[in-house]
Amino acid sequence: MSTLINKDIEEFYPVQPGFKINTQYYLEKKVLINNKNLLFYQFKTDKIPDKFIQVLPDGCFDIIFSCNPGVYGANIYGQLLQSKMINFGICQEYFGIRMLPQYRIKSLNISMKEIIENKIPLNKDFIMEPNWIEKIVKKESFEDRIDYFTKIVNNSPIEVEDGPKLIINCIKKIYSTNGKISITDLSKKIGYSEQYIRIKFQEFIGTSPKKFSSIVRFQKALEMLINQRDNNYSEIMYQNGYYDQAHLIKEFKNFGILSPNKYLKSLRNS
Repeated sequence: MSTLINKDIEEFYPVQPGFKINTQYYLEKKVLINNKNLLFYQFKTDKIPDKFIQVLPDGCFDIIFSCNPGVYGANIYGQLLQSKMINFGICQEYFGIRMLPQYRIKSLNISMKEIIENKIPLNKDFIMEPNWIEKIVKKESFEDRIDYFTKIVNNSPIEVEDGPKLIINCIKKIYSTNGKISITDLSKKIGYSEQYIRIKFQEFIGTSPKKFSSIVRFQKALEMLINQRDNNYSEIMYQNGYYDQAHLIKEFKNFGILSPNKYLKSLRNS
């Protein structure tokens, strides 16, 4: 059986409202595997033709399995730098695994930079278990799929691993400040030059520390926006380091979505 998440391990889990409001159903569960927190989710697309799901920048990469007879398969979706409308088809069921930025599956051997804003077919051979993709999608329930994936990870040579220590330390600082930390302050706290941090970030995360920090800040602000009961943005701006409401609106638009107020209305009307 899978182990529930240890909330003390991570401080950042991005939100993706589009999967909840534009599907027939959406399930998710945070699970601890090899002491790493993974987010599993499952959804079934709507019956309405051409109903796209809006996916937002979150710094993560996903493995998404198509669980539909005749079209079994899986793709790796790289992180987005702007929101993207994705058509997953009509009445199609999918099972997904969201990997936080600081994690990698060692045997995947892919470059995060190369899959930004892109998807590639998952190489089934990175796990030695025969027909493992087909076995996952043929499981009858969300929990069964999670348990099977957990089992093959625990019983095979693949490993969900942390990134380099430098990257982990940088990401922790970025998480703890809601993305407000500058590259100059990050350099001082970590003890490496700004240039070296930028190079290592590009190698492992695929983006600059500044861009990644902006994504974390955007996600934190988005979570607060969704959970608040009124349209007072003062606390959102204060907690996440926005100079004023214009700055907040500009960042939302930079990531390709509506202004905070219009976006919130679109969620409530869905």
